[in-house]
Amino acid sequence: MKAIYWFDLSAYFRRWGFYAMLVLLMAASLLTGSKARFSLSDELLVNSSYQLSFVTGFLSLLSIFFSTLFASQLVFRETDARFELILFSTPLNKRQLVAGRFLAVLTLALLCMLLVIVFFFIGRASTYAGQRADSFRICHYLQAFVWFGFINTLLTTAIALAIGWLTRNKLLLYVSGLVMYIIYMLSLLFSNSPFMAQSMPQTEQAQLISAITDPFGLSAFFYQTASWSVQDRNTQLFFPQGLFLYNRLAVLLIAFLLILWSTVRFSWNKPMPRTRKTRKGHTVEKQVMPVYRHVTTAFHCRSQVRAFFVRQDPS
Repeated sequence: MKAIYWFDLSAYFRRWGFYAMLVLLMAASLLTGSKARFSLSDELLVNSSYQLSFVTGFLSLLSIFFSTLFASQLVFRETDARFELILFSTPLNKRQLVAGRFLAVLTLALLCMLLVIVFFFIGRASTYAGQRADSFRICHYLQAFVWFGFINTLLTTAIALAIGWLTRNKLLLYVSGLVMYIIYMLSLLFSNSPFMAQSMPQTEQAQLISAITDPFGLSAFFYQTASWSVQDRNTQLFFPQGLFLYNRLAVLLIAFLLILWSTVRFSWNKPMPRTRKTRKGHTVEKQVMPVYRHVTTAFHCRSQVRAFFVRQDPS
């Protein structure tokens, strides 16, 4: 597992293009943070725990694109380079491959998410002049990143890798990431979520259903803090409880089950291609990749004794 993990990470950290992408990502986040105005009320402190959790939850939606991008590159890495037969002939089991690759994609996606959030808030801090702000407290930023940034990235990484491993289709993996984002935004729009601007007030039943089913936890966040006063939103440290806590635990469970299911269903072999017919009725056989079988070596005392008594034919 460690070998696959470091092998995948080293492929990125050895390329200057990856560092250029990170620099562009930081610059874009810094510029966006200095220009954006995310606030649910003018009476709220711009750096309160409530406000930071709301902004971090919104930014965590970018984890869909980061996870999809890195998963599409690493899942099909050996196939694109025609290296799969060499890799799969090594004493490597699929659990080690799935675990190492999952951790590699999760690390890269979390790195991008962390840079986006950090530089977004740095750019936002440059606009605090003339706005209501409290003193800097690192715990407000850390708890927001854990409950939204980390858990949501974990979920999107598990979904992206599960789609890639089970379908073995790169185009479908790209499309699924885009469809996931569109469906989520449409669900917020038609459910009149407070996250959407100019939305109608939700009924209590709609709030409860949204809080339970929202995979990114924004609806559960608004459900837990719906009764908070302005003073509470400015002073209290947001801590998960009730439906929000159950929502986050359910997301962690779903991510774990997806990775477990992907490990069980993952196969070293590609689907067997079928024969196709030409216009003249002749069948053309496609090249079929030989079925890979994992062979275990036996190097112990008994095998050494057998090898010692093997006699070669003098002819």
